[in-house]
Amino acid sequence: SHVVGETININTQHPDFITRLRTKNGIPKFNERLASYFAVIISSHYHQLSYIKKGALLMPDPGVLNKIYDDLIGTTTRIETALKRRIPHLQRSMNKVIPRHMLHKKKKKKKKKKEP
Repeated sequence: SHVVGETININTQHPDFITRLRTKNGIPKFNERLASYFAVIISSHYHQLSYIKKGALLMPDPGVLNKIYDDLIGTTTRIETALKRRIPHLQRSMNKVIPRHMLHKKKKKKKKKKEP
């Protein structure tokens, strides 16, 4: 990904993007994994732009900036992959430390009776 002016361009040929992309009948579908990917990319570029506008950050060399973003995205996706593999274990561990009474349960809506 890279920024041109105030526009964030996302590399749709990046391997991390491609592994997250799902299609149905050849039509791309937005999903949770793609949302996570976009969130990391957009938030990192957003903060970069906001710091530059505030004068808190000089515009860094584009090559260095690309390396920083590649490292950030790479680290994020590796952590996500590792966590994804451990979801069952993490769920069991979470169940042990978070008491059920602390979890908010959705209230069931009462169905209105139809009058004859």
